[in-house]
Amino acid sequence: MADPGQAGEQFDTLLWEHIGFSISNAARALMVGLNGAPGTSVPDGSEVKRYHQQMNRFAAAFALLADVAMVVMGGELKRKEKLSARLGDVLSYLYLSSATLKRYQDDGRHQADLPLLEWSLHDAFFKLQIAKAVVLANFPNPPLAWRMRRLVFPKGLTLTAPSDLMGHHAAKLLLKPSETRDRLTHGIYAPRLENDAIGNVELALDAAIAAEAVLAKLRVAKKSGLIQGRRPDALAAHALEKGVITLADMALLERARNLTCKVIMWTIFPRTLAVPRCSRMRRVGSARAHNRRKTATKSSLPVLGLSPNLLQHSQHS
Repeated sequence: MADPGQAGEQFDTLLWEHIGFSISNAARALMVGLNGAPGTSVPDGSEVKRYHQQMNRFAAAFALLADVAMVVMGGELKRKEKLSARLGDVLSYLYLSSATLKRYQDDGRHQADLPLLEWSLHDAFFKLQIAKAVVLANFPNPPLAWRMRRLVFPKGLTLTAPSDLMGHHAAKLLLKPSETRDRLTHGIYAPRLENDAIGNVELALDAAIAAEAVLAKLRVAKKSGLIQGRRPDALAAHALEKGVITLADMALLERARNLTCKVIMWTIFPRTLAVPRCSRMRRVGSARAHNRRKTATKSSLPVLGLSPNLLQHSQHS
């Protein structure tokens, strides 16, 4: 700028505006921290209004933390990678929470989707709180950190992680076919093919749901003493023999078992090994267990003072 005097005046103006902005951020963070931001302007929607207000509270606190960190540390903030990364965590959770609320709005605000929204936001808000607390705990200026904690957390750490019941409601929506699940997976590559890892998971879920009624019959029959067996396949064979289940029920159990087996194979083993049948796996597992028992028995004979020949003789006799 040509006029140094005018440049200085403009710099002073911008500096004082920024100082005023920082002071207003501190006051706003304190007020919304005390009353929970009930009077802040948020989009319409009574079921999600409280979440928007919490977002305003966290945004004000983040702005305060970022301003003070820049003033105190300046360029050193970039070299304090853990501290700057934790500030990045706060910003990331704010972004994810905002995206979650927008997705709920764009999908039409279906009430059936609320359990997923509630769990996601409770989890994000709890992690936001922890991230801010860790930033303050590791702030290089302890007296200033103590004052900022009073502004950011005037009531302390009040948020909790999602409850088990909340997680149960969200999981129920994901573990059975529903419109909510379809909306959540819309646009995701999920071919319904048995030779595809992702598609096989979907098919295994459908087969497991279809077999639930048959498994319930087996549990009732076993509890009443009508059928016996330790392994599921033995129980199913005995139930078929007793007329508890039909051949169609047996086919449902077999399909669910085979698809579940494939899911496990896809997850644990390379693709070239992900084709053995469950029956072959059971045979291999039984053979390995027998060999382990046989090896353990032989290794214990010298400890007992016995000879392997004596064991072999006793088996023949």
